[in-house]
Amino acid sequence: MTRPDNRDVFIPSDPQLFEVLAIEMRTKLMDYFTWLDQAYLIAERRIETNASNTQTVFPGLLAGNAEYINALPDAHKFNYSYFEIENPTDIDWSRTRAQITHEVGLIFFFNYKALYPADWRTSTIERVKSDVLKFFHATSFAAGQVRPLSFDVTADAIYANYDHDEANQQFLMKPWGALRINLEVKYFQKC
Repeated sequence: MTRPDNRDVFIPSDPQLFEVLAIEMRTKLMDYFTWLDQAYLIAERRIETNASNTQTVFPGLLAGNAEYINALPDAHKFNYSYFEIENPTDIDWSRTRAQITHEVGLIFFFNYKALYPADWRTSTIERVKSDVLKFFHATSFAAGQVRPLSFDVTADAIYANYDHDEANQQFLMKPWGALRINLEVKYFQKC
């Protein structure tokens, strides 16, 4: 596992299921949010064991060659986003196709100075949430349907499944911020 600055996104050569929608969403996120340095695809829950045999759980983003990037907040990664697939996944099966429905989290980590250069000190997370909702209102997706459900704005809610130490790192103090928008996604698979 590495913690480098923004890396190229791993794009599957033959994307399947949610990967197809995630790639389309990634492209549209990068076009809409000019401040977004990178929009990664789907994080996997990874565990790293250090030299003292302590395990750390982190959201891992495949970077190719079986190398994973730790997606926890880090000032070296600047402004980025990634997806997390939530369980369960519902499948409505028919002989010709399956409709697949589940929740995903879309996580953003950002520097307010990049989002709102002139007034970053007085901008709030509510302004960022409003911008994200405007994106979903203005954007449609050919690969599926996306419906915003809720926001999470605390470190414990955004990174609930991972080991993080927000108290010591203070990665959600200005100029840094993060949020998670929970989405319901629907897409189809031909059978």
